Amino acid sequence: MPLSSLISAGVEALSNQVLALDENSSGRRSLLAGKVLAIKISPLPCFYFVISKQQLDVLNQYEAEADCSLSMSLFTLAELKQADKIPSLIKQDKLQLEGDIKLAQQFADLFLQLDPDFEEKLSQRIGDVAAYQVMSKSRMVAQALNGLVKTTPEKLNEIASEEWQLLVGQLEYQSWQQQVQALSADLEKLSSRIEALSK
Repeated sequence: MPLSSLISAGVEALSNQVLALDENSSGRRSLLAGKVLAIKISPLPCFYFVISKQQLDVLNQYEAEADCSLSMSLFTLAELKQADKIPSLIKQDKLQLEGDIKLAQQFADLFLQLDPDFEEKLSQRIGDVAAYQVMSKSRMVAQALNGLVKTTPEKLNEIASEEWQLLVGQLEYQSWQQQVQALSADLEKLSSRIEALSK
């Protein structure tokens, strides 16, 4: 089985399992029933999301034309946290869209508006008390990680520039740039002198 088929099967299974966690997702999916969305995320191949009332099918090939086609890089995918950002990403040429933009926004909302009741699903397997404890601890860990993620880039930047001296400040960079330009000018003068002496 080709790698693209394995990826599409995995995306399909995961998407349908995630959508099944939210009872309201079936209503949002029904609004999109019969629509086909082509998504190309470089460097992955193109995948076709065929939406029906029952489920979401992910195909590697689709004979007809998709209702909407999206093309983006893997980095742009992280910026699609809000459906209303789609128009600005198109203007910045980070996202190429052909077809119905409303369909792209509705498809994004299908996942962005998920409100899964993990605690309920977990309680069916391990009991109410254990599920409550697991979820409350998970929320605490998530909040701690969220705080860490927000402060990490600044701290990492500070450590990289001051302690490890991997990054340079703007003034240091400008000074280095002037030195390189001066050296380049000196080399040109030396080259001219050598050329003049060789004649």
